Amino acid sequence: MRRRIAAAVTALVSVAGLTLTGGGPALAAPPARDAGNSCWVDGITQESLCVEAGVDLVAEVLRQKGVQISAPDGTTIGGKPFRSAEYEASAAGSDAVVQAAYVVSIVYEHINYGGGSTVITGVSSGCTSYSYGYPRLSTIGWSGRVSSFRSFLNCRTAVFDYENYGGTRYGYVTNASQLGSMNDRADSWRVAR
Repeated sequence: MRRRIAAAVTALVSVAGLTLTGGGPALAAPPARDAGNSCWVDGITQESLCVEAGVDLVAEVLRQKGVQISAPDGTTIGGKPFRSAEYEASAAGSDAVVQAAYVVSIVYEHINYGGGSTVITGVSSGCTSYSYGYPRLSTIGWSGRVSSFRSFLNCRTAVFDYENYGGTRYGYVTNASQLGSMNDRADSWRVAR
């Protein structure tokens, strides 16, 4: 009797193993990440622009969108320290009408504010009168890439496990040099007072 039960269990395990490992449709590989790219998002209009690693994001936003990004000098944006005098000179030489946009939050690809970054800009009063967000980081290739963040202009930042600000949340805090268990998990991002 015991041999028949053991044989039946062995047969069931074998069949289950075959069912789990073969014969079914193959799972699709996850989409490749845009390693190292940096992006800008207007927190009010949701207009965005992404550039490849090594391209000056702030200069490209000015050139392509006519938006002059303002941030504290030395803030790392797209792997490059921000220098206001450099960009003010570029804006002054532009024939286009330039719109000012102020950094309210930056998320970074690596801990300690390193690697590629994505910037949300808003109005000069920051989060005094407004809150900002980006409900689907996947649309700019940033789903599952955030490892640290900074906030500016009276704002605090939070990242969320799911799109549309759902699931587990890390924040609302001013700065986070690493996100613990939320590292490389964020699918949405919100900035508020």
